[in-house]
Amino acid sequence: TGVQTCALPIFTNAVDQSTIDTAIGGEFGLFRVHPSENYNEGFQLDGFAAVFTRFDERRRMVANDFRAGVPLTYASGPWQGKLSYEHLSSHLGDEYIQATGAVQVPYVRDEVVFGLARYFWDQLRLYGQAGYAFHTSAIIGGKRDRFDWGLEWSRRCPTGWKGQPFAALDMDLRADQDYNANTTVQIGWQWSNMGYLSGRIAFEYYNGRSPFGQFALLNNDWYGVAFLYDW
Repeated sequence: TGVQTCALPIFTNAVDQSTIDTAIGGEFGLFRVHPSENYNEGFQLDGFAAVFTRFDERRRMVANDFRAGVPLTYASGPWQGKLSYEHLSSHLGDEYIQATGAVQVPYVRDEVVFGLARYFWDQLRLYGQAGYAFHTSAIIGGKRDRFDWGLEWSRRCPTGWKGQPFAALDMDLRADQDYNANTTVQIGWQWSNMGYLSGRIAFEYYNGRSPFGQFALLNNDWYGVAFLYDW
């Protein structure tokens, strides 16, 4: 079982201004079944919750998206699979509403997600997932499906104080965004302790529609610096 938690601030130039995007959350192992001779193989039931927030250049909270879910995962050798229930709700910040007069719209997704991943050479991971929302708010309507795929290169070994490079690419496509490709690229430096503790500094580039549900149809394009810590 155990706990996995992440904290992530990204300093960007999204929407032609300085912004700070944060992600804080945790994933908790609830139950695990595995062969006694191989702890890295078997089934695990988890629960997770996270909040993703954007602050503008005046340090006002612009938006926050809440995600939670219960994934059932399976690992065997280089393969990993996931079947999950996931919930998303999106909100505008109160100070942003007062300053701009923006109107919040209900944006909710309850979906079933299937994912599959494979490691190559114990350091390159290729993954993909598909989600179908069985319940949505009216603004999403019948556009219920989404797809996500990507790859990440990170050696799974202790790095010591010198650290090591890492790189990642992710592409997200959603029906309610007309399958516009939302692409994220990260390149940076990582310090880790057998994968249980990890600190990273990364250069990030994003191009696509906004990752925040309240602005889902607006284009975003940014460069940023990310500081990430997983424990």
